[in-house]
Formats: sequence, structure tokens, C-alpha cells
Amino acid sequence: MPDVWNIDRSLRGSFILNAAALQRIYSHIEKATGKPPSVDVTFANQRTVSADGLDSILADSTVSSVPIVSVSITSNLLEKPTISFRTSNYDAGPVSIRISGDRDKAVAAEETLVNEVQSTKAWYSGLNLMGYGSGLAFFSMIVLITLALIAVGVFAFPGLFNRYPSLALVVVAAGMFGVPLLSRLFFPAIVYHFGVGERRFTRSKALYGLVFGAIILGIIINVASSYISNRFHIQ
Repeated sequence: MPDVWNIDRSLRGSFILNAAALQRIYSHIEKATGKPPSVDVTFANQRTVSADGLDSILADSTVSSVPIVSVSITSNLLEKPTISFRTSNYDAGPVSIRISGDRDKAVAAEETLVNEVQSTKAWYSGLNLMGYGSGLAFFSMIVLITLALIAVGVFAFPGLFNRYPSLALVVVAAGMFGVPLLSRLFFPAIVYHFGVGERRFTRSKALYGLVFGAIILGIIINVASSYISNRFHIQ
């Protein structure tokens, strides 16, 4: 009797999936199962499109006008192996893989899909806290980031915190609630890098580049002005 394995794996972090990457994932599943898998794509307007191929869905006009919420590629076979691949910004893990079948084939399919997905990992993956799910590590990171924000604020604007000590509580609240929200906004767990998703991501990169550039520039100017004032005794 063959050794049947059931593998359920979630990949954490942030990933940028273009159409070519999805096509490769589709091809890997088709090769592993021997038949074309089905594809389900859910859009932000509550519209779900299902087909037995990926090309027709990618060619749908909705891709160019409505953001994608999730993509599922599934082998609808009664016989083994069966593979389910899903990506979403709102699940516990942005990428989930489920495989059931002969041990060797299941492990081989898992390795192939994981390697393919890992090749699309975003450069900012470690900055998206929501992409790692909730848990001790998640809340620990929130606390560390909040403390870092307070430290930077005290260093950059010492007089402000001396005059308004309660401002530290505002920073704590902003860090605890704002950091996760900004993390998802600026560093999404899944980017569908085609159609409207590509255009939105390009605009987002320009926006957070401007925001973080302004913050860093403000800190540099403040530190430089403080140094000059102290060095030349300027009041």
C-alpha cells in the first residue's frame, strides 16, 4: 500500500506575483496531477471568476480595472495527488499549499511550489508584519517598533517630549494600532503585479518613498540644526 501524505503548509512574508509566476505555478500543478487545474479569482467587487485555465482569466477586462482579492489554483481530481494553491492578503498566511498523495510525489510537488513562490518574495518582506500572522512574534515586533519610535522621537525632538510627557502615550497608541495598518498599506503581503494591481503598487512605491524620505529628511535637518546651534552657540 502506498504511503499517502497530507501536507498543509502556509508561507509567511510578502510576495510579488506577476502573470508569469502564476503561469509557472499553474504549470507545476498541472504536471504534478496530470490534468489542467481549475482557477478561481475573487475580485474586490465581490465578483468571482472560475475557469479550467489561467489565460482566459488573465485576459478578462476586470483584471485591468478591479483589484484581485485572492487566487486559487486547485486540481479537481478524485484520484491522488490533489493540490490546492491559494494566495490572499486576508488569510492567516498569504500563501497556502495543500497536497495529498503518494509521499514522494507530494514532497516533490511541495518543494517545487515552495521554491517557485519563494522566488517571488518581496524585498520588503520582513517589514510586512501582517504577512506573518498574529502571535507572540507579531506583538513582540509591534512593541519593539513602538519603543524604537519613542526613542527616535526623544532623540530628534527632545524639547517636545520634555514639554509634553503625555505625548509618549500618544506615540505608544499610534504604534500599537497604526503600525499594523501602515504595514499592510505600504507593504502588502500579496501583490498581483499585473493589470490594476501593478499600477496601484507602482503608485504605492512612489508614495511611501515620498513619506519615508520626508521623515528621514526631517530628522536629518533637525539633528543638523541642533548640532549647528550647539556648535556655534546659536540661540
